[in-house]
Amino acid sequence: MSADLGRRAPGLWRWLPFIAVVVLAAAPAACGGSKDGGGGGTSACLSCAMMACPTQAAACDASPGCKALRACSLACRMGDSVCQNACVMAVAGDSAAVLAGANYLACAQAACPSQCSGSSATGSGGAGGGTGGATGSAGQGGSVGTGGSTGTAGSGGTSGSACADADARLRACNTARTGSCNDADLYSQCLNTCITSASSCTQINSATGPFADCGNACTITAEQGNVFALAAGGYVTAGAWKGYAWTATDGVSSTTISPANFSTVAAGGQLVSNGGQLCVSGTVAGTSDYSAVAILGISINQAQGMPAPTPSTWTPTGQMMAYSITNPGGSPLRVQLQAAGGDTDPTKRWCTTVRGNLGTPYWFDFNTKCWDGTGADYDGTTPLQSVMVLVPGDLVAVPFSFCINAITPHP
Repeated sequence: MSADLGRRAPGLWRWLPFIAVVVLAAAPAACGGSKDGGGGGTSACLSCAMMACPTQAAACDASPGCKALRACSLACRMGDSVCQNACVMAVAGDSAAVLAGANYLACAQAACPSQCSGSSATGSGGAGGGTGGATGSAGQGGSVGTGGSTGTAGSGGTSGSACADADARLRACNTARTGSCNDADLYSQCLNTCITSASSCTQINSATGPFADCGNACTITAEQGNVFALAAGGYVTAGAWKGYAWTATDGVSSTTISPANFSTVAAGGQLVSNGGQLCVSGTVAGTSDYSAVAILGISINQAQGMPAPTPSTWTPTGQMMAYSITNPGGSPLRVQLQAAGGDTDPTKRWCTTVRGNLGTPYWFDFNTKCWDGTGADYDGTTPLQSVMVLVPGDLVAVPFSFCINAITPHP
């Protein structure tokens, strides 16, 4: 039984079960020969992976089934799905071997692409590009370093493909994607990263968890032509939005939130498409008037610099925004839009209740009193200064723990 990966219609993204049992007559012996005809390519992969993936290599070495799967898979020609599937089917009765093999191959192909990409029909791939330049400090406004150039494929060879690497990982996990994959497509790039960075086949085949969260983030960002990215120091770019992430409380109650700021966050911190993820936790104090609150906010039109420049405003385009949020703490959450002055003027902030991990609310879904809908709806034209996810107060203390995987304007 396998799972089928597909794009969802807007707002309805999910992994869809592929109700079929794949039976292949081909046996591992039918696979393409070793990379260089004498096993040298396989040896190069094993040597590189031993250094780059020691944990996965040790786990595979401890399983005879995994070692057989590894040897067979590395002997397959690049892109030969029949061969790869035959390798998996040969040890399908040993689930531990399949899992160990998938983890090993995913790490090896990512860490050692030139040695572990599988054999090609003729020639060998060119050398990879050089190391990218260092990113300038956000505080000093340093410029982003220039990436190294991509190596040229060797004579008659085939240059590496992120789509091929991701699909090989899916095959190793007895899973496939629906539709085509294009290395130049933003959605494909995002989903490929989710696939190759997943920690296990169990994670890939689960309808919930980090891999599903990563795919959800791709759907509301890259699939719409946006990219949600977290730079060093907590600076966020999300489509037309850009600015620093920050945290706050009502300032009166004993509410706590951690971290106090994101100044120490590295670029792409906490993964999720390698774009980054913003996570907070704490406790909103109980009060008699529900006035306590904890906030994770992002300024949406702010330049980089240190000290951080004063945020400006952004005039909405399109009809809605989108979010991917995971909420392991299970507390109530709201998304709030705020105009300049909204920190003290309640008529300049509009909220909507978060229902589920993924949402695409229209501008008119935001109301100044979203808890009962008796306030004024947001008009979709008033310039905004920030977007935030907040934990509303209650009569009793409310512990919370949640992460923003992505939050962007939406067509």
